Amino acid sequence: MSFDDELERAWDLLEAGDEPGARRLAEKLYGDAPGHPDVLLIQAACCRQTGAIEDALKLLEQAGQADLTWAAPEIWTAEILAEDPERWSEALQHAAAALDRAEEEDEFLEAVALKAGLEIDVGKPTAARKTLAELPPLQAGAALPPALALDFAHLFLEVGD
Repeated sequence: MSFDDELERAWDLLEAGDEPGARRLAEKLYGDAPGHPDVLLIQAACCRQTGAIEDALKLLEQAGQADLTWAAPEIWTAEILAEDPERWSEALQHAAAALDRAEEEDEFLEAVALKAGLEIDVGKPTAARKTLAELPPLQAGAALPPALALDFAHLFLEVGD
């Protein structure tokens, strides 16, 4: 089985609720490719699922350092930190970093929603409005995923636009 197939299998195991199986496979993959950002991400997901939040954050930091152009580790870090109101400021920094790194449309949209939501949470609606203004206009016939469309609708309502 190829590296990519094993990585996909690890994600499948985790999504099916087999965290121990996913963790074992992720550890094997780490042995094959130490420091690979995708492996660090699945390891972080395993930690997050078991409540080892600080371990997940450390792995996400490593994943982000391993690939400075990948937004996902910053997005995940911001999402985890956003669960603790005392860490919203830190989460906002990671959301901003994710937005800077986002090259793919789905990462960009997710980073915009995350950053704007955090700006609202910390009482900066003007900053949230500015972040939302970074959204490109939808092209004719284009549609956002329903959950993301609802997130943006809520955010625009929150900032009064």
